[in-house]
Amino acid sequence: MTLGALADALGGRLVGDASTLIDQVATLSGATSGRISFLAQAKYASQLKNTAASAVLLRAADAAHCNVAHIIVQSPGAVERSWSEVIRIPLHDVAGAVAGAATDALDAC
Repeated sequence: MTLGALADALGGRLVGDASTLIDQVATLSGATSGRISFLAQAKYASQLKNTAASAVLLRAADAAHCNVAHIIVQSPGAVERSWSEVIRIPLHDVAGAVAGAATDALDAC
């Protein structure tokens, strides 16, 4: 799925290249190219500057601290909870396995 299509599906505002391909979801600290992550809890904000994710879902207030493409949404936590209903992208956990539910690994975002 492209980042542009994902932003449209989530109703968010994209900052970055709409043609970027996203194939998995991961934590901020575990993400690599092709993966998207969330910043839903302030306690993980320090991980934002070093993430290797291709993109991050976050609030407008956190966007200035993000060095990668991002989708600005009103509530990243709400998107996290409804992720599997919006798109069908596998979740990548830190160990490299694909998990069944997005909320398991994204609790650490």
